[in-house]
Amino acid sequence: MRKRCKTLAEVRQEIEELMGYKVDIKIDRGRNRTTNYRGEVLALYPSVFAVSIDDNPKMGRMTMSYADMLCGKIVLSNAKGKTQNA
Repeated sequence: MRKRCKTLAEVRQEIEELMGYKVDIKIDRGRNRTTNYRGEVLALYPSVFAVSIDDNPKMGRMTMSYADMLCGKIVLSNAKGKTQNA
C-alpha cells in the first residue's frame, strides 16, 4: 500500500504543535550518517523553522526547512516519544 503524502502546510502544522516542547532531532546527512540533537522549536517562518540546540552550546540555534521534513531528511520527535515525521 502506498504511503500517504503530506503537504507543506500539514508539516508546518505538526511543527507548530511542538513549539515550546523539548524535541529530539534526527538529521540524515547521507551515506549512513545521522546526527542527533535535543532542542526546542523556537520560531516558525514562511519556509523555515528555528530550533535551539541544548546539547551543543556552540551551535546555539539552527534553522531547518519544511521541505527537509517532508522529504524525510529531518525527523522531529517529542521527548515523550510521539514522532512527527513525513
